[in-house]
Amino acid sequence: MKRLICYLLFVTLTVGSACGQDAKPSWRATLKVIDEAGEPVAGATVVVSYYVHPPPGQSEAGDMIQGMTDVTGTFTASQTNTGSIGLSF
Repeated sequence: MKRLICYLLFVTLTVGSACGQDAKPSWRATLKVIDEAGEPVAGATVVVSYYVHPPPGQSEAGDMIQGMTDVTGTFTASQTNTGSIGLSF
């Protein structure tokens, strides 16, 4: 397996809200993976995990979006109306 040291160059997180009491937040996260030389890493596996309000009887609940970076080393994940309360990369 090829060894790469990858750095998270930037993360852009946009949280939007809709009008109304029952509206849940939407978010978008853009990640760029680069190697130690600052070059984009295409095909890197990326995971964006997020916590959601747990169902009754559970203390935690979450979901994730997994994918691969494109030729520019970029991966974008987004969700609408998840009720998410936290993100991790």
